[in-house]
Amino acid sequence: MSRDSKKQSNPFSTGGGGVNFETRVQASFAIALLTQSCVPCLSQNMRPQELKFQNKYDGSNTDDFVLVASDKLGNKSKLYAQIKHEITISGSIGSDENSSIFSDVIKSAWEDFQKDSFDKKNDVIALITGPLPKLDIANTLPLLEWARYSSSASEFIKKSNTKGFTSLAKLNKLGALRKQLHHANDDQAITDEQFWEFLRVFYLVSFDLDAKHSVVAHLLCSLIQCHSDESPELIFSKVVTCVQDYNQNAGTLTLENTPKEVRELFQINSKVDFEKDFLKFQERGRHIYDGISNQIQNFHVSRDDYLLKISEAYDASDFVFVTGTRGSGKSGIVKDFISGKGKAVPVFYLRAEDLDRTHLNDVFSTIGMSSTLGQIESFFALIPEKILVIESIEKILELNHQEAFVDLLQFIRQQEGWTIIATGRDYAFQLLSFNFLQQNQINFSSVNIEGFSEEQVQQICEYIPELKALISNDALVDILRIPFFIDIAVRAISNGAQFQIGDTEIDFRKNVWSSVIAKDQDRKFGMPLKRRKTFIDIATRRAKKMVFGISADQFDPEVISKLEEDNLIYRDQETSTISLPHDVLEDWALEEFIEDKYNHNLDNLNEFLSAIGNEPAISRAFRLWLYRRLQFDESTYDFVEAILAADNIENFWRDETIAAILQHKSPHIFLQSMKDNLLKNDCALLIRFCFILRIACQKPNSHFTDSLTLDKNSGILRTLFLVPYGKGWEALFNFIYDFRDELSNSIQNHIIELINEWCSVININDDLPSESRIVGLLALWLLEPLKEDYQNESGRGKILGVLLKVSPSIETEFDQLMVQNVFVSKVNPRRLSYVDELTSLALVGINVPMLCKHLPEFIIKLAMHEWVLEQRKREGWLRYESSSSDERYGLDENRDFFAPSGSKGPFQYLLQYHPKKALDFIIKLCNFATEKILNISKKKVMKYI
Repeated sequence: MSRDSKKQSNPFSTGGGGVNFETRVQASFAIALLTQSCVPCLSQNMRPQELKFQNKYDGSNTDDFVLVASDKLGNKSKLYAQIKHEITISGSIGSDENSSIFSDVIKSAWEDFQKDSFDKKNDVIALITGPLPKLDIANTLPLLEWARYSSSASEFIKKSNTKGFTSLAKLNKLGALRKQLHHANDDQAITDEQFWEFLRVFYLVSFDLDAKHSVVAHLLCSLIQCHSDESPELIFSKVVTCVQDYNQNAGTLTLENTPKEVRELFQINSKVDFEKDFLKFQERGRHIYDGISNQIQNFHVSRDDYLLKISEAYDASDFVFVTGTRGSGKSGIVKDFISGKGKAVPVFYLRAEDLDRTHLNDVFSTIGMSSTLGQIESFFALIPEKILVIESIEKILELNHQEAFVDLLQFIRQQEGWTIIATGRDYAFQLLSFNFLQQNQINFSSVNIEGFSEEQVQQICEYIPELKALISNDALVDILRIPFFIDIAVRAISNGAQFQIGDTEIDFRKNVWSSVIAKDQDRKFGMPLKRRKTFIDIATRRAKKMVFGISADQFDPEVISKLEEDNLIYRDQETSTISLPHDVLEDWALEEFIEDKYNHNLDNLNEFLSAIGNEPAISRAFRLWLYRRLQFDESTYDFVEAILAADNIENFWRDETIAAILQHKSPHIFLQSMKDNLLKNDCALLIRFCFILRIACQKPNSHFTDSLTLDKNSGILRTLFLVPYGKGWEALFNFIYDFRDELSNSIQNHIIELINEWCSVININDDLPSESRIVGLLALWLLEPLKEDYQNESGRGKILGVLLKVSPSIETEFDQLMVQNVFVSKVNPRRLSYVDELTSLALVGINVPMLCKHLPEFIIKLAMHEWVLEQRKREGWLRYESSSSDERYGLDENRDFFAPSGSKGPFQYLLQYHPKKALDFIIKLCNFATEKILNISKKKVMKYI
């Protein structure tokens, strides 16, 4: 939350005078009762009806207050609350005062939980505290969440003890909770079932009501202002007085018996109809939520590893980007995560298309709401978590208006408790991160979703045996790890599709089109052709209008009905619009639309491009269509050459074509065939290829997801770690090296940036990538004219960094360079100017670990050559008597190793990777220095001793 928001007036620290923490909490729930707002831990549909204070006389052991709530259907829930400003969550029974308090709380909670009057499905027990220690937040809250997410005791116990899913600290907290319950149960062991059932209804809630700049207080102020024209300070002080009176007399506060002077402070009708707006927003989200599938033919595949990653990202960030390739199950996994959040956390859904407005308020007014998001937030003043899910966020890049999305990001940055979880394709991660999240100072993290593991695929095959033959096809093994393609394959088989052993991906797709989408087996009244055309038209019109759904009135009702029966159309009952249920289906439909236009305009490039249009969604589909065509139809090569050579088309068509080529599995074929065009006009087209490669062929680096660091001042990520992927990098490197003598000087810096960016793929724990050798040869070639160049020292520094990183792949050529330029006299004649920079990079900095691991002999030889002082001609050892301390030991003083540390230089990494060689080197260096100092006169030696 921004500092400005946090520093707003807090009536709870001023108007309440000496009111203690317990009374402030009770007053906050009383305000929720008087405004009929949501309360923590209970369903969002529940509204407070009674607030019972000091309820021990009625049999409650957890008795600071009991809140009774009900919904419109008459269902009731109770919240038993114990309030402790400070508490230690441990297994201690009573040796420490704070620990014994926790033991008493658990004992009281357990006794209430065991009573027949406690409804385990609807009632909850809450321990309400001040701000919790970080260790409790990290290790206790997740355990309670896991209990609520789990469908059974056995699942919870398994999850809590699974290596990689839990931690030792969490296991210790789990043991502490069990020990406390064992004690509360009169030292009788409790079953796993009892343990799980209790943790499901036990909540830890943290309020900062005693803080000077309280977040909860600020939100309650907003809520009060929506219900009254009086100052929040006045209202709160009167509510506090009221609560104190009821608390001292063990009373029960209701809307009916609230003192008149308090009741009249709150208007009967709020200035904003929160209830109505809340239901509309909730209903909107329910439509989207229900349209997301997380099963394959009623079989649910557990993906707990990703749920854990999302949970960790959710706890640490305000914005969680769940990314991955199309069809990988991103939305389904988020649905699993959301469903686990249970009834107590408000969750809302939007689609990216909903944000195509000039202001955030317009987004909500379009839904039919009169409230702003800020006013909705005040309705949940006491709820610590609120989630907004945005589906298909990559389409933000295609909107006509992006202002509402920026408004939303600014709102999230300034508020507390809201988290956005966005699902989107991996290609959009970089652009959205740089252009929106970073610029708006959003604390975000990402979770990359991949396809099913081999074990998960086998689980599905056990449930759906007819898949086994299809899964065994090596040509389809990659796509049949993707949840969407497995699901659509099962539907095709159910409709009678016959897949053959040698089927390719294009055969698979044709089979799906004919058996699922067109449904050729039902040929009455020309229905297959009608289905196909309608399916494509729906996707095309929606994409061109950039809306979530379009009216069904313009289509044949019978065809729409047939497609809807087969779950190929999603109908929004509220808006009476239709759309395709999955973005992969939309991709397929748009590709078919483009294919049809291509076949009708084979000889006219401009007519073809004009026919398909240039809307953002069409441009994206064009790249997918071209990429697929290049894989299976060599006649497309001529089309590619034509579009790259054309002078009268928009540049973005050329860029999309370049991206499709570079993402192809064999891009070298196209590069060789287009050599002349790539090299003409001072390599203008080749330079464009270099630029597009750096944008279109990088993805988030999963190795560094857990090590992203936040800037202390802004709270945003300092760096986004991207890594090159695909065949395009190696193909372009090879092309550049093969024709290096024909390149113009204008491309030099572009190549330097290219190889420098590629180096992010190198990981010290992995083997060097296959492209390393060609990158090393390029670095040597680029270095040659810059060895004595003072005009491009920045570029030269990048070349040297690359050269050192890939040196193990060009060891022979690298050794020759070292012999010629480095391992020569340092004083006579003068070495080339680049050598000092190279030796510095090799002996100090980020390149040292890699060199120590792969080239220990070189690093030892270089260290001795650079550190040992070279004796000039006609100078004897008497020179050292008046020299610096380093030179007295025979060492060159021009080395920046101050202050002394074993972490500087290569010592630490040599010892780590090659301990024997490292020790030999250290002993040799020490002996050498000792020998030199002993050669100085005895007097000088005694002085130093």
